[in-house]
Amino acid sequence: MNERQTRSAEEIATWLAAEIARLRGISKDAVDFDAALTDHLTDSRDALSLAANLQDWLGYEVSIYVVWDHPTLSALAAHLAAPQGEGARGHG
Repeated sequence: MNERQTRSAEEIATWLAAEIARLRGISKDAVDFDAALTDHLTDSRDALSLAANLQDWLGYEVSIYVVWDHPTLSALAAHLAAPQGEGARGHG
C-alpha cells in the first residue's frame, strides 16, 4: 500500500463514529466514544466491515483483532494514531 498517512486520534475517532453510525443505521451523535465497542458492533460482521473500511480509509492494513483488542472507540483511535512502529496491525 502507499505510504502511511498520519491521522490524529480525534480525526480517527470522528471517522469511526460516523462509520459505526452508518453500519448501525443510527445518528453519529448516538455513538458513545467511551462505551464498549461491543455495544456498537452487533456481530463479527460489523467488526469485519469496520476493519475493512478503516483499512481503506487509513491506507494500510488493519487487523480485525485491533477492533477487539481496544475496548472503546477512543482507545482504538488512540492506538491507530500511534507512530507506525507501534503497530496498527494488531496480532501478526
